[in-house]
Amino acid sequence: MTIDEGFDLPRDVVDQHDNRHSLVAELSRGGQGVVYRTEDANLAVKIPFEKIFSDEDRVNVIRRYQLIRSLPIPRELPVALPLAVLDDDVGYVMQLLSEMESFHSCFENVQHGVASSSDTIPRWLEGVSDPRLKMRLWNYARSGSTKRRLFALAQIASVLSQLHTRGMVYGDLSPNNCFVGRGDNPKIALIDLDNLRYEQLVGGQTVFTPGYGAPEVVQRVECSRPRTDTWSFAVLAFDSLTLQSPFNGMLFEAMEAEEPGWDLSTPARSNSSNITEHAHKGLLPFVDDVNDDSNRSLGGIDRELVFSFQLKRLFQEALGDGRLKPWRRPSLIFFARELFRAHDKSIVCPDCRMSYFLGNTLCPYCECEVPRHVVLSTDKWEMVCQDFGRPFEIPNRLCATFSAVSGNQTISEAVIDFEAQLLTRARGSEPIPSGIFARFQGGWQ
Repeated sequence: MTIDEGFDLPRDVVDQHDNRHSLVAELSRGGQGVVYRTEDANLAVKIPFEKIFSDEDRVNVIRRYQLIRSLPIPRELPVALPLAVLDDDVGYVMQLLSEMESFHSCFENVQHGVASSSDTIPRWLEGVSDPRLKMRLWNYARSGSTKRRLFALAQIASVLSQLHTRGMVYGDLSPNNCFVGRGDNPKIALIDLDNLRYEQLVGGQTVFTPGYGAPEVVQRVECSRPRTDTWSFAVLAFDSLTLQSPFNGMLFEAMEAEEPGWDLSTPARSNSSNITEHAHKGLLPFVDDVNDDSNRSLGGIDRELVFSFQLKRLFQEALGDGRLKPWRRPSLIFFARELFRAHDKSIVCPDCRMSYFLGNTLCPYCECEVPRHVVLSTDKWEMVCQDFGRPFEIPNRLCATFSAVSGNQTISEAVIDFEAQLLTRARGSEPIPSGIFARFQGGWQ
């Protein structure tokens, strides 16, 4: 039985090793199937939508899962490979940490934007007139603001970049198959690897999640490639950081509202009556396109508050110029580097919990004084450390040329004494590398 036939949870499935798994809750739903959490907190089960009509079909599906397991994926990469195929159903068992939730549930789920009668709207949101935007901003702050999103996205870009350097394509990136752990610097995991394969110039699969497929994939003129992964990632990153869909701008709203005087001869309009389909096919300009403002943004968070100059350029290349010229889309290693760089220059406001970039004299959201912090800098990198009362992990990227493989690895831990303005090695840690300059700033206690 495949998932499109439906069933009422709980339900048991058995894998090829005769292990029984009880499905207890739906975790995510992607382009090809549904992932369920099991009674084992660290195991999940993927069941595809596809129907199996014969033993040959079943053999082919199992062979596909086995081929995925045989790909040369480094063991340290956080990807949920199939551990075992199901014996009585089509699907497979994967490992997934119990505290993780999908990117959608963590950062985008509208349920997070529903307040109870006992909730008190923060003072800094009192001036926001749109109630839906007010709740989305509140959830944005409660779920880690920009800084936590930057960190999660940087890791996702790093993992995809490492797959690309090995000639592989992920194929169906969406908020439902990127999982995020707890904490300010959460771990991530990519699941739903059914489409993971080597790059093919012709042929191959073109499965995608609506809204995240590259235009050439949606239009079925090209199969999944590294540059189509870049498109999907850029859409995911832009939406989650700005609370603005990258193609739902002024032109989108005008077409959706069927405003009088709309030019029906517009090529995009003549191709389809569905405005959402226009956007998915890449027939509408990017809302922040510097060369075409016909579909300019009507909302979202001010880009100056969430994007560095380098990130703006990358989004322009990926979603602006890269919309019609796929070869213009940058490699994801550049996104990984600039997302980490933006994260490392972000300060979290202790009052409103929103984050902003180094250089502001007051919090741009609530006008609270900048908290005390230390800026660690080398000839390669710069990063902010706030007074959180715990040792600070020094990542490799602070002292070495940026690498998607080792850039986020901890090389030392430091204890920061803000009163004496001293930086010392944490007990049991490796020595603090030489060449790090510490600059103490801020005054909020």
